[in-house]
Amino acid sequence: GRPVFGKYGPMFVMVLAVVFGVLALLPLAFASGRLTHWPRFSREGWQAVIFLGTVGAAIQFSLFTWALRWLLPSRAVIYLTLNPITAILLAGVMLREAVTPVLIVGLVLVIAGIFVANWRDVDKGAPVKIGTIQQE
Repeated sequence: GRPVFGKYGPMFVMVLAVVFGVLALLPLAFASGRLTHWPRFSREGWQAVIFLGTVGAAIQFSLFTWALRWLLPSRAVIYLTLNPITAILLAGVMLREAVTPVLIVGLVLVIAGIFVANWRDVDKGAPVKIGTIQQE
């Protein structure tokens, strides 16, 4: 929550969350037999994996920690659902991947979910405070 982020910083907490998530999932991956050998990627494939795991993740987590300055963690995490949708749309534009009607329906549903999660009965006359954390 907010006290932990305030004491240690959001980036440190996020790194710890990822490390512990990997450590928690590794036994399951070994037990399923999925980690018996390294995947066989081309040089470009490994470059893409490294890029996504470093630069792509750094950009995502930097934006997420920036959002934590303005939003509660429970609200900021709602917007993480846009990450795969953005990746699909960028793949369509930059890599000419097929953007199917099913993907577009998924995009609409994710955005609708974000609106539903953020829906509040707000007093229409009350000013909205920008840059402050609203308590839920």
